Amino acid sequence: VSKINYCDASELPGDLMECRAWDLAATEGAGDWTVGARGGRSYLTKRVYVIHVERGQWEPNGVKQRVGSHAMMDGRTVKLRLPQDPGQAGKAQRVDFEQDQEIQQYNPIFRPVIVNKTTNAQGFASEVNKGNVWFVRAAWNFAVKEVLRKFRENIPDQLDDDVDALSDMYNELQDTMPPMRGSI
Repeated sequence: VSKINYCDASELPGDLMECRAWDLAATEGAGDWTVGARGGRSYLTKRVYVIHVERGQWEPNGVKQRVGSHAMMDGRTVKLRLPQDPGQAGKAQRVDFEQDQEIQQYNPIFRPVIVNKTTNAQGFASEVNKGNVWFVRAAWNFAVKEVLRKFRENIPDQLDDDVDALSDMYNELQDTMPPMRGSI
C-alpha cells in the first residue's frame, strides 16, 4: 500500500478509459458500506488512477439515489458497473435498478459478484504492488489507503467493501482495454 502514488486532478492524462463500480449495502448507519469507486486506466501508460471514492451507510433508496446522482455527475463517458448478488435479493435489486429511468440512461453494466474477495482483488493488488496506482489527492485518500492496508495484512475488518469496489472498477477497465499494437 505504500506504493500508491498521488497526483492532482489537473494531472490526469487525457486518454483515460473510466468506470465507477459500486459495492452495495442496504443498512442505514450500520453494517457494510456502500462504496462507489471511480477510476480510469491510461491506454498509453497503463497506469491506474483512482479519481473518487464515495462511501456511506444508506438505506436502499439512499443507495439508489447516490448511484444515480454520481452517474449524472460522472457523465455518460464513465462506465457504470453494478454488482448482481446471487439469489433472489440480487435479482430483485437488479430489476429495481433496471426500472429506474435516471440510472438506465447511463447504461449500467451488471456483473455477478465474485464471492472470493482475494481472487477478485488480485489484479488491482498487483497494480498497487507494482507502484502503478495513482490516487487523486482528496479527503478520502487516508481512509481508503487504511482499508487496503488492513485487507493486505488480513486484519479482520468490515471495510472490505472499498476493496470490492476498487477491484471491480479495475477488472471492468481491464476487460475493456483495447489491445496494444503487437500484442496477441
